[in-house]
Amino acid sequence: MDEFMRLVGEKSEAEVGRYRALEQLAPALQHLTANMMRITRGAGHPQRLAEEMAACLGAMLAYEDATGHGILSEEIQAALNPEKLEGGFTQEEMKFRYESGSWDRERALVEIRRASLAMTAAMLTNQRFQI
Repeated sequence: MDEFMRLVGEKSEAEVGRYRALEQLAPALQHLTANMMRITRGAGHPQRLAEEMAACLGAMLAYEDATGHGILSEEIQAALNPEKLEGGFTQEEMKFRYESGSWDRERALVEIRRASLAMTAAMLTNQRFQI
């Protein structure tokens, strides 16, 4: 049974609505954010901004209708989390990744992404960069 069907059977209507809204919001936010970041460096598609913003707003309003409150910052952070690492590794694969140094490399890349995002945000808002 797929995740949605399990949810329908076990969850309230509000929880199902919340799940559906988050399912729409995550990719909408990711596309909007990525496009805006690309636009700041001279690439991206400015003509898509209104459509992407409308998709985000629609999902946020659906979330609010389902839950009775606005979307939580934790849920937005989860959708845009630059710290996501690949998952689903076996114990043997995890051991290899750790011993080969690839785990350290992945963690370093996460920290580079986080610092890059922080620097970009600081520059766009004319604020000092803080680590």
